Amino acid sequence: MYPNEYRLWMYVIEKTDEFDKWLRKLKDLRAKTIILFRIQRIENY
Repeated sequence: MYPNEYRLWMYVIEKTDEFDKWLRKLKDLRAKTIILFRIQRIENY
């Protein structure tokens, strides 16, 4: 009925200056929205 072991997953999200610069230069707004949405979803998981 219950699993024999439990697995806890934890993501550590760190925003680097390099990523921030890259994201600001990204011209594809749809891609930028998807990336930010996925990061936010992982942070709130």
